[in-house]
Amino acid sequence: MWILAAGFILSVFFVPASIAVRPDYILPVLMCIIGYVKFGDRLVKLAIKEARLILWLAFFAIISIAGQYFAGSGLSSRDFMVVVRYVVYLATIYAGLTVALSMRSSGLLRLLSLLLVFALIAISFAQYFNIGGINSFLVPFYSEEGRYATLEAGMSWRRIIGTMGNPNYWGFLLGLGFIYAGYMCLQKHYMHIALVIPLFIALIMTGSRTSLVAAMVAMFVGFFLMANTGKKASLKSMMPILAGVAFFGLIYFVFSLFLANFYESENRFASTNLGTLELRIQWWFEIFRKMFDQPHTFIIGQGPAKLESVRFGDNMYIRYLRDFGIIGLSLYMMLLFNIFKKLYRLSSLLKKKSSIFLVVVFLGFVQLAVFDLAADGWFNVRIAELLLFAYGLAVGSAYKNIWRKSKDESIHNNT
Repeated sequence: MWILAAGFILSVFFVPASIAVRPDYILPVLMCIIGYVKFGDRLVKLAIKEARLILWLAFFAIISIAGQYFAGSGLSSRDFMVVVRYVVYLATIYAGLTVALSMRSSGLLRLLSLLLVFALIAISFAQYFNIGGINSFLVPFYSEEGRYATLEAGMSWRRIIGTMGNPNYWGFLLGLGFIYAGYMCLQKHYMHIALVIPLFIALIMTGSRTSLVAAMVAMFVGFFLMANTGKKASLKSMMPILAGVAFFGLIYFVFSLFLANFYESENRFASTNLGTLELRIQWWFEIFRKMFDQPHTFIIGQGPAKLESVRFGDNMYIRYLRDFGIIGLSLYMMLLFNIFKKLYRLSSLLKKKSSIFLVVVFLGFVQLAVFDLAADGWFNVRIAELLLFAYGLAVGSAYKNIWRKSKDESIHNNT
């Protein structure tokens, strides 16, 4: 099972989205089928609420697409991909659960995750400084021809795209690594500072303010969750606060130093650089104006790629409303709330050490929620797959720990 899991994770990171046969679509479905054969209804029940909400999302998407068709909007290839996407998302959660229940040790996946973090850092630095002319291969392979010509030419300021073909999405992956390493530092695993600094610098290299803000907000939430565990006013309970002050102080120092000495467009992160935000707001108002012209779209939406005169506007929530109406957006918000609720509840049932992975995944979804205010992470299959797989893995591991604890207590009570 770990081979399938490793193949899936590697395909998410390194297989371009443009290929016809996507292993990151096939492998989750295969793992899900194996899991059902092996564990049956026991597996299904572990994520039954999430499964129902995703199925409702898929069902209403079909109803919405049908309504759009009869309203004269026609059909597009993206309409059909919406249903495929939800099938993959559902399978990915159960794939994570299957791996968690099947594996006796998570050591191999931890090693793979660590190697991937090093790969993220190495690719980012190599691409930014174009070491060995790596961009002549990497950029055309993972992005549209000519879109990131400055990376290939090594001229002007550059926004690295990694293997995701987009600086925002690559920044999101770097942000996940940064959140994990940063949270581990706040948990007194100080060796992870060796990962925090290069990951944060790589985040700056993307030029993605959305990714940077989302990662920092998630870290503030992680700091709050950690500091909130202290119940007594003592020197020991003050340590999380001191650790947080030191951590964020270091991050600010690295940020200022790198911008001043190495980054080629310091104005990129200036508070006065609001041009793209103003443009996005104009798109948002234009989307709402067109929807008011056709009031039925508030219920069934306009559908993907059917509002040609208006760009996406880089806000997933507005885009969801535009594409599938208020019902579709409400169902998605219910799914996100349910994910947060389950992760928080399970983390409170486990010991601090056992709950770290749950908290990191929780922070990953906080990052997604903030990221989607100015991007569309939920609609990027590779990002959503990775988070949902981690969610299934975290939830399955938590239930295994709870079952093991209950079994040990039962044995103890009977002796």
